[in-house]
This record gives sequence, structure tokens and C-alpha cells, in this order.
Amino acid sequence: MGINSVDIFNKFDRPLVLCLGFFDSLHYGHKALIDNAIELCKAYNAYPALFTFDNNPADYLCVGSKLVLTYSERLIRAEELCINTVIHARYDEQFMSMPAKKFIDTLISGFNIKAIVVGEDYTFGAGRVGNIDTLKDYLKHTDVSLQIVPITYIDNRKIASRDIRAYLKAGNVERVNELMPLPYFITGKVIHGRHQGRLLGFPTANFNTPSEKELIADGVYCSLVRIDGGVYKGITNVGTHPTFNDYTNNVETYIIGYDGDLYGRIIAVYFIKRIRAISKFTSKEALIAQLNSDVKCAINSIKI
Repeated sequence: MGINSVDIFNKFDRPLVLCLGFFDSLHYGHKALIDNAIELCKAYNAYPALFTFDNNPADYLCVGSKLVLTYSERLIRAEELCINTVIHARYDEQFMSMPAKKFIDTLISGFNIKAIVVGEDYTFGAGRVGNIDTLKDYLKHTDVSLQIVPITYIDNRKIASRDIRAYLKAGNVERVNELMPLPYFITGKVIHGRHQGRLLGFPTANFNTPSEKELIADGVYCSLVRIDGGVYKGITNVGTHPTFNDYTNNVETYIIGYDGDLYGRIIAVYFIKRIRAISKFTSKEALIAQLNSDVKCAINSIKI
């Protein structure tokens, strides 16, 4: 299908039902908005869209939090969730000072919006003074309808990206994936590594990650790897490589049953289950035995 990525200050004529938020993790609460938008699209003969930022607002708000999904990863996840269009803005001094009504006016004047979907706790505009009442008051003078979606709870707790970040730091990927409709993932361009894995019979795809991304805790994980249209099982090491006295951090994945050349290509690694902590092995034989055990865990734990 392909996804349309459009700057907020551009024009776009396609009829849209627009979800408003940040959508930094696209968790189940966000999916509730998207599902409502998709349903509304049937009535308006429109396409589902969402608004997000193409950078990390925390850099300007001085709160220090990182992104669960980078902008490029959010585009991938949005398309996986059947979103057709993403309207993006750069969170900077100009956007921080934009009044609430000017933000909505910018969207309404530049895009063919048939309906807006928000969570009941949505706030926006300079100082976050805009809320659902602001939206109601503004939109009653337009032809744009408003859908307000209740907060989504799991285990009597509101789903929040801050909790997902905390679970990632703890390496609790199973809990992270309970809060997201699709597994947490990382994308990266494959680079040359030490080539030690190939000598052991476990060639790996290596890539570095952007500093803005909240990485899962160091460890070895069962994973799924998406390469073009194919999906493969794998085992992924996040962190250092003490057996080889290599203490640089990266993401390194052995892709089960794949033997192609991936250098320079972008792949997506989906994290399914934590297997173990990173260990320093005293012999090549001990490492190979552990890797064989890890592969067996991935094969038995993951269904495609």
C-alpha cells in the first residue's frame, strides 16, 4: 500500500479521519483511536491518518525520556495498523509556542479532514491548554466531526509509554508486548561486525541504533526478523560481546535459515521473549553449545 508522510505545513487533499496524539509507542490505547478512525472512514469515504512528531519532544521539554519507536519505525508500525497517512511536525520552539487553536486551524486549513479522533485526556497547544472542550468549541463551527475515545486500561492501569519504557529497561519484553498490538521492534542498516559469528557457524546481521531510541535491556532474545516480504526466526544479542573482549554496544542477530547478503540493507527485528543475560564464555565449544540452545528456544517459542 505505501504510507503518505506529510509535513503539517504542507497541503494534502485526500479525505482523512485524523487521530491526534504523539503515538510514540503505538500501544493498545493508541490502537483504540486508530480502530475508531478506521470505522469512521467507512461513513466518510475517507482514509485513516494520524498526527505525530518526527523528532523527540523530550529534547525540548528537558525530561530526558527516549522514544519507544523512532519516527521511521512509527511509519512502519502505523502501516502495519492500516494507517494510510501520517501528518508530522517538528517539535521545536516554534511548535511549542503555537496556540491550541492555531494548531487545529493549521490542520483544518491544510488538510481535507472529515473527522478527528482523540483520547478523552488529550491536550495540545502552547502550555497544553487545549483539551477536548477546546476541540468541541472549535469544531462546532466547522464541518469536522469529533470522536472522543475512552482511556484504555490493562490490569486497572492506564496504558502509558512511560511504563513501556520502564519494562524495556528491565528487559521485560513479554510485558511490553502485552501492552502493544504488535511486538516491540528495532530497525537498522546492517553493517560489518567482527565476523566471529560466521566462524562459529552463526553468521549475524549487525546494526547500531540511534541514541534517541529506548533500547531493551542488554541480553539475548528470541526474535523475528523481517527482510523485505519475508519473516524469519532468530536470536538477537543486545549489548556487548564479552567473550570476544568487545564491549561496544550494538544489536546482533542470527537469522535462522537465512543465508543472503544483508550488508547495507535495512531490516526490522521484533523481540518476542528474553532468553538470558549476556555471558562471557571460556571456550568456543561452550559458546556454540549455548547458541544451539538459544536457537532451539527460538524455534520452539515462536510461531510464524
